[in-house]
Amino acid sequence: VNIELRIIDVNDNAPVFAQKTYHANILEALEQGSSVFQVKATDSDVGENAQITYRIENSAETHSDWFDIEPDTGVIVTRTQVDCETDPEPRVVVIASDMGVPQLSSSTTVRISIQDINDNEPIFEKTFYNASLKENERAGLCFLKVKATDPDCGINSVV
Repeated sequence: VNIELRIIDVNDNAPVFAQKTYHANILEALEQGSSVFQVKATDSDVGENAQITYRIENSAETHSDWFDIEPDTGVIVTRTQVDCETDPEPRVVVIASDMGVPQLSSSTTVRISIQDINDNEPIFEKTFYNASLKENERAGLCFLKVKATDPDCGINSVV
């Protein structure tokens, strides 16, 4: 007597990321469609229950709309120009879902540090400065103070 048993996988494992939070660094001048980072989740199930797709959880507060993700590979790419002055470290929440029934999922966060390029000029507090000085004032006297700020990030904002 031969007995053949067929075991059918039950979707009882959600996808798992190796880390709860990942960190990536990119340049502010990165072109649209440029690769930022790749996440990978694993699933202990088999067959369709182990097939994983990725998506980004959209949130205006985190500037996740600056990024897309390739659903089959987990590669995060830029959707638009990123801006350090608007948000120097946007965060993207990635959801990994399996193809089982019921569908199971998990999430991870990718913090993306944007390295600033010097793309903003300093801005003076006033557009016009006027000072009067007597001709016999002592040398080294401070007779006018100007102030400027630079909206760039980090060292590029120092005036």
